[in-house]
Amino acid sequence: MSSAMKEQISALAARKATVQTHPGQQNALVPAAKLAKNKRLPATMITPAGKIEVSKKIKSNGDSSKKKKRSEAGKEKALERMERLQVKVQHSEDKKAKRKRAKLAWE
Repeated sequence: MSSAMKEQISALAARKATVQTHPGQQNALVPAAKLAKNKRLPATMITPAGKIEVSKKIKSNGDSSKKKKRSEAGKEKALERMERLQVKVQHSEDKKAKRKRAKLAWE
């Protein structure tokens, strides 16, 4: 490869490393506070220079009300299922005991 071609490739690589998704965004600086509030950003960000930066966003520990309602409803359904299963098991044990008593009485 010629040196001119190598220069072109390195210049192109340098441009690609600094360019974001659109040429119009090249000079747009976004304040860190605005980035921190944006919930749709990923947990780690890649800076235009190519460095990986850990997110400084404040993570909310609470679930949304929709998730809470769903989990509560799920817990209630699970309890109902457990109760129904206990009743079924009790009935089957009663039947077994009844059969055993009848067998003993027959003998």
